[in-house]
Amino acid sequence: MSRVFDTNAANRLTATGVLAVSAPSATFGCYIKDDKTGGFDRAFFGLGSIDGGVHRRWINARRTSGRIFARLEGIVSPDLDSGVDAVVDQEWVLVVVRADEVTPATASLWVDGVEKDSSELSGNAIVFNNGAVHVGCTASGSAPAKGKVAHAFVFTRALSDTEIADLFSGGNPSALDATGRYAYYPMEDDSLVNEWEADSGVGSLVMSGTVASDDADNPTVGAVVLDPAVTTTDTLQPGEDFTLTATNFAAPPVSPVTLTPLDENGEVITGITPITVAVTITGSGPYTATGTMPTLAEAVTAGNSIPFGSTRISLST
Repeated sequence: MSRVFDTNAANRLTATGVLAVSAPSATFGCYIKDDKTGGFDRAFFGLGSIDGGVHRRWINARRTSGRIFARLEGIVSPDLDSGVDAVVDQEWVLVVVRADEVTPATASLWVDGVEKDSSELSGNAIVFNNGAVHVGCTASGSAPAKGKVAHAFVFTRALSDTEIADLFSGGNPSALDATGRYAYYPMEDDSLVNEWEADSGVGSLVMSGTVASDDADNPTVGAVVLDPAVTTTDTLQPGEDFTLTATNFAAPPVSPVTLTPLDENGEVITGITPITVAVTITGSGPYTATGTMPTLAEAVTAGNSIPFGSTRISLST
């Protein structure tokens, strides 16, 4: 699924609600599949403050040369330019724009995980006061897109080079560090919901005109994969019962649980053998594991030491 735009200037998607904050750094991007026919240039995705009714921070495609450029008016001049042949006709391309006022004060344009252009900032980075998210054309209805858009996202922080590379490798924006989440519209189905609305208060995209869906065409972006985790609200005490919660396991975990002593820095303490404790596993994910800690006498008889203080709790499948 993706969203399809034609050359009708009235067709666009606009987010409801804005985040009233100025962000010194921001990263925004999306996948585009350009038609490469029609007029000189087209705007696919934009955000930031509105100046005279027109969004001033945009990802554009210039189809006469296959260029992609980022228009960041007021903070970068001239536009960031990918160079020729960055847009391949009817192929998905990941475009990312990063504006970082802090370290260092630069803006950069990335295409398919490669930095294509950068420039020193001449003013503040992305300003979100009274701003919104638009997909498909500028807020005034000019420079309409002609092609497809999917997986549009905005962070109010500068993504690292590694995070941008992870996105190009098929990573899901929701799998990145959650700091600075503003908006993410996968467009993998008919929904235009912002998956990060709880983080920013920015709502769903609302359609102006007609924006069709392509049920069969969406770039491959992996589902969010979270590391397995075992947690407890109990304080593990010798001879007492405990309950663990195991989440994000692809298969049911099995007994026993392993308890590994850690030092004050969270590192494994060498010279002390981890102990294992039998547990009963119930549930279908998240799973519940219940067991009883051995008494000190039982541990000594078994030749073990019960870890005190910080302890790593782990289950295997």
